[in-house]
Amino acid sequence: MMELENMKAIWAEMSQELEKQKKLTDKIILKMTQQKSRSGLNRIINMEIFGMIVTAIMLVYLLINFGKLDNWLTIGGGVGLILLLLLALIMGTIIVKAAKKIDVVKNNYHQTLTDFADFKKILGFYKKLSIVMNILIPFLILPVVSFLFFDRDLLFDLQEFGMGLIFYFILMPPLLYLIIRFYRKNVSKIREALDDLKAKD
Repeated sequence: MMELENMKAIWAEMSQELEKQKKLTDKIILKMTQQKSRSGLNRIINMEIFGMIVTAIMLVYLLINFGKLDNWLTIGGGVGLILLLLLALIMGTIIVKAAKKIDVVKNNYHQTLTDFADFKKILGFYKKLSIVMNILIPFLILPVVSFLFFDRDLLFDLQEFGMGLIFYFILMPPLLYLIIRFYRKNVSKIREALDDLKAKD
């Protein structure tokens, strides 16, 4: 009888140790998943913050010098550019906020998947919006930059305006491709981390 009681006690102790070990293993897995997903998220967050700083500097400079713009082409370009820069700042803030919300340690797996899905939707919308913005931007920015930085009015030099547009539309597609590739690569890293976590459940 005494031997049976001892065996029960040993078995209970072993069960507790196994439970502790499982909890510790789960914690390590969660931390590793968090690190893997965070590396992709942090790259996106840092890129967005850098873009927001550049955008904010451009916006402040444009607002300070807006009074120098003196014809319909430069004023129209300035107003349109201000609106696009404000939109870029708003979208950047939304993306950073959505990225920071993804946390596999604090949230359960279902919540993390929901947050990740929301994040991907926002990025998908921003990608489409960026394509439209990048078509509009040269028509707005070229007259403003030429006037403020080079003291040249493209309203009276349409040939140079056309050359600037051609140069922009040659340069922009590969640059846009690299940016989209950067986001896809890092989103894939986050997805892989979440898939690994699901496989270990």
